[in-house]
Amino acid sequence: MGNQNDSEITSAGNPLLESVSRHWPSLQIRFKTACSLFLNIAKPDDTVTPRHHIVILLKSLLEILAELSGLCGDFIADRFINGIWPQISLLLDHFLVLHHSTGSSALYAPTSDSTLLLSILNCMNKMYSSKSCGKMLANTTSIAGTMILPFLSSDSQIGESTMNVVQSILRIDYDCLWRALTSCSGSDLAQRPLFPHPNKSHVNAQSLDPLLAKRSKDLMDFIDKLPEQSLQ
Repeated sequence: MGNQNDSEITSAGNPLLESVSRHWPSLQIRFKTACSLFLNIAKPDDTVTPRHHIVILLKSLLEILAELSGLCGDFIADRFINGIWPQISLLLDHFLVLHHSTGSSALYAPTSDSTLLLSILNCMNKMYSSKSCGKMLANTTSIAGTMILPFLSSDSQIGESTMNVVQSILRIDYDCLWRALTSCSGSDLAQRPLFPHPNKSHVNAQSLDPLLAKRSKDLMDFIDKLPEQSLQ
């Protein structure tokens, strides 16, 4: 008993948590390895390790993580933050590069890359919408939300899934993305703090993506309808 670590003590007496604790290192290693392979393979038709095989593995692991967030709650929150989120952030960086490139339209075509991004977004939504797990992920809401905001400009399912994730994040902390949403919507922060509504932006409207601006405004309206959150 004296040699038990924190995870063993926490999971003691719960068969599900004991199983998760036992298999988590293997899941984490597989996820990290698959992410590394995906990011390092330059050609989708690699003959040694086909890219679509790696995508299938990553999607399967993300589905497991999404289900665990509902079944295990805060038990896997720290494990997600320390072992999974760093890899997901690398994948999101990859997709952001595609999004901002001249060929970004390829990202939103029904390809293996786009289905992987959807799986990531769906997993994130499950994690942040979980009542117990989501609160434990509060320290990641700002960076995670900021990273995925550009995907709001997609008129595909990716854009809709991004909306769902951002709403789940805002339910945890609606202040974490307020400035970013204000900027994306084409509005400026109020110059007079006592007046809560932002002024009209001087940014050229043509430089804003119309769908991104509309969804950002919709999310700001969503914030207005949320109940007041307690101070952390």
